[in-house]
Amino acid sequence: MSESGGMSVNCLTAGGQTVATDVNGTITTLPVNLRPAGATTAMNLTWDSNNKLRSADIDANGTADVNFQYDALGRRVARSGTGGSEVYVQMEQQTIADYPVGGAATTPTFRYVYASYIDEPVVRKGPTSTSTAHFFHRNHQYSVTAVTTSTGAIAEQYAYLAYGQPTVLDASASVLSSSAINNRYTYTGREWDATLALHHFRARWMSPIAGKFITRDPIVYLDGLNVYKVQLDLKHLDPSGKTTLRECEDAVRLFRSTMENPCKQMGISIKCEVASSDDDRGGHTGCEENEKWIVIVVFYNNLTVDGLTRILNHEFQHVTDICSCSKKCDTVRHTKGEFDQAYCDRLACLEIRACTISDCAGKQGVELEECVKDCAKYSIKKSKHCKSRWESLLKSGMKKCFSKTRPLPPFPL
Repeated sequence: MSESGGMSVNCLTAGGQTVATDVNGTITTLPVNLRPAGATTAMNLTWDSNNKLRSADIDANGTADVNFQYDALGRRVARSGTGGSEVYVQMEQQTIADYPVGGAATTPTFRYVYASYIDEPVVRKGPTSTSTAHFFHRNHQYSVTAVTTSTGAIAEQYAYLAYGQPTVLDASASVLSSSAINNRYTYTGREWDATLALHHFRARWMSPIAGKFITRDPIVYLDGLNVYKVQLDLKHLDPSGKTTLRECEDAVRLFRSTMENPCKQMGISIKCEVASSDDDRGGHTGCEENEKWIVIVVFYNNLTVDGLTRILNHEFQHVTDICSCSKKCDTVRHTKGEFDQAYCDRLACLEIRACTISDCAGKQGVELEECVKDCAKYSIKKSKHCKSRWESLLKSGMKKCFSKTRPLPPFPL
């Protein structure tokens, strides 16, 4: 493929065939060269104003063959046309059930159970207690490699090319033309549309044949100039189609270059990690073995620039409160102390101050107080050593460490 110049880094041609795009840089025509073996025509794609795939004309005859619908949160909730018509029931960013269009609420086609990671389905069950249950088995990328029945028998197996082009095999490893059990969860746990030969990554779609996303990254240039790149490997997963581990790390570097913090010259480490669930998101402040400060940003699903900045400002307020900014990390009092009442009192105060200065900045009066309570409650309840006492800690901490007006009282060391 040849690539365009400028900022978007999008395809112009593939094997001499034109790849058409609209003014947003979204691919509107995938030529035959970027379609599966056996395809004889290009595929035309129609997008809405939010760059969501609205329909696909798979034989380029001017009539839509597949249509999609989305809810107010941008989640795909329905598919109709060639290859099947379904309604998808969402819980946050996971599909927990499939229904036939117009089907009764009591008769889903399939129901899904997930493990800790957002794209880790483990069980799929039909509408009744006697329906066949299928169990998903994954590799290190969360790609589904096999599906078994309740007896442990292999129902299907899956193999992938570099960018996730799937090959479906039966129990004896014979190649199938499509999934015999109607399974769409494949590469990195995302949903494969066999009719379109595209992977659905929530915010956008990825072509494993082209080896790239076919729309621009909604977070644009946070991860560099190539807003179509696919980077999925041992360290990079992208369940939302928006943020990978590397993008978080790049955003951290941007933050470090512009931050105004009294501890800026201390050589503080900032690291990114992918959370296993939404409950684990946020940040952590602590000390490394060399007694240098470390701030860990833990993101789940996707991380916006505003969200990243909020987490970092919160954690850097902890650094400011605990250290003198000219000394090494206070390992004894902060991370190696006894987890007694004094420790938990200190934790509550740290969270209340960080919430006041960063998360709830700009608010005043009662609005500020309620914002700080909600923010600090979330942080205190995440502490395994203090969460059982969070109500009393929050109440006493608000009396001791909160002020509706600036400046805040000095931190009680």
